Amino acid sequence: MSDRLNAALSGQAPTALAEDVSLATPLAAPRIAGRAAASAALGTYQQALTAPEATVRLTGDEVEGIVYANPGGRETEIVALARRDTTGLIDTIDVYGRPWPFMAVLREVIAKTDPALADPSLKGVTERRSRQGPATRGKVNCPVV
Repeated sequence: MSDRLNAALSGQAPTALAEDVSLATPLAAPRIAGRAAASAALGTYQQALTAPEATVRLTGDEVEGIVYANPGGRETEIVALARRDTTGLIDTIDVYGRPWPFMAVLREVIAKTDPALADPSLKGVTERRSRQGPATRGKVNCPVV
C-alpha cells in the first residue's frame, strides 16, 4: 500500500503535513508539534517498527488512517489516524498501539534512538501494564532489545 497518506504517516512525505501539525503517540507526552518534529518522530517510529508499509487503509469523512498489523512479524497492531485542514494537509495525527507489553519494548527501542520520543514518565506505566496478569503473559512476540 504505497500512497501519500502512508508516506506522510511514516515520515517520508513531510510536505503532506501542515506546518503546525500535531502528533500524539502512546509513547510520548505531550503532543509533538510542527512539521519537522512530527515528520522526524514518525520516521523514527517507522524505523523502530520495521514495518515497510501499512496493511490496511481506513477512510472516513473526517478521519483517515492506516493500520500496521503484526509489524516486523510481531503480534501487535498500531493505527495512525489523521485529520486534514481546509487546504488538504494533515494537521492532526493520533497514533494508538496494542498490546502494552509490546509498546513497552518499542518504547525502549525508541529511547535508544531518540530519548525525547520515549517520555521517561511513561516508563513505569508501560512496565506495570506489561506485567499485568496471565492474560498478557506469553502472548507477545517482542524483539530482543
